[in-house]
Amino acid sequence: MGFRLPRHSGTLLIVALAVVIIFSFSTLFGQQTISDQVAQRYEIPPSFNGHRVLFGLNLAFVLSMALLSAGTILENARWLFSFSGRWHEPSKVVVVNESLMLATIFCGVLGNCLVLLAWGEEGAPGQTTLVTLDRVLDIIAGLFLFTSLVRRIRSRPVVLFHLQREPLDLNMSPTWAQLAPKLRIAIVVVALSFGVAFAK
Repeated sequence: MGFRLPRHSGTLLIVALAVVIIFSFSTLFGQQTISDQVAQRYEIPPSFNGHRVLFGLNLAFVLSMALLSAGTILENARWLFSFSGRWHEPSKVVVVNESLMLATIFCGVLGNCLVLLAWGEEGAPGQTTLVTLDRVLDIIAGLFLFTSLVRRIRSRPVVLFHLQREPLDLNMSPTWAQLAPKLRIAIVVVALSFGVAFAK
């Protein structure tokens, strides 16, 4: 049993991303605004009310989400291009859908990471630039989400049919070898985040 997703959906997504970036690019490098002045006045964003631990935790979580989602997208990309099956086979469809959801997470938190890391740093892009970039990334995240939802609507019934045809019990407890690389990344990110939080 085969099924097909909307034709040229990848091309349409790329075109939509290009349009968003082109129309937003001209606003990224404007004159200094209140956002830049606030960043120069406060050591950490005022929304944290001076709580550096909260700042460090927030940075640790968003940075971990960005790095782990990006790493998983790269793993999926390697598998997709090394596996010789057709792109509309259920296994590839599931991996592409997962990658689109992860891209949604990555774009959704990347702007926050940049804003927090660059806050008050000399030589960093202005906060106005980074906040505007954050807004553009939010739109791109939405495009990834909408694309993944359209694909899910089309593919879910057939994918579930194939999975239920020969159900296999899965062991959901990861081994230490599988967890260790992710935990090492998380530990480094937490240390970096609290270093940034208390060094500003």
